[in-house]
Amino acid sequence: EIITTQRYLAMELSPNYFVAKNISIGMYYLYGHCLEEDEIKNTHFLTLNANFSNIKLPNQFYIRFVPQIYYLKMDENDGFYFTSSLTLVRRDFPITVSALINNTIQTEISASKNFIWNASLTYTFSKKYAKVQ
Repeated sequence: EIITTQRYLAMELSPNYFVAKNISIGMYYLYGHCLEEDEIKNTHFLTLNANFSNIKLPNQFYIRFVPQIYYLKMDENDGFYFTSSLTLVRRDFPITVSALINNTIQTEISASKNFIWNASLTYTFSKKYAKVQ
């Protein structure tokens, strides 16, 4: 086993526009340039996204839905992908449940998987939850 470091110069741009109180659309662009030899030199990542937050459900539950379509270019190889996350939250409760999917639309990047998913259980520290009278 060998532990190595890789140095990058990076730039990012992240404009966002609120369509309504709980709905926003935006884009995110990241450019990375590797300073090391024999590595991928130039990486471009561009995503178009939407954020639907505080979608009310019964019993003080709500969800957040974040769909995205993105383009990834790593030197000469590139690809288009779709990803989305869904988070279930209960007000005044420190645990949330999330699911994330990522699906390849078209790619030349050999390490890409056709479809991946992940589920998460998150506990939020340092928040005080108390019943307000």
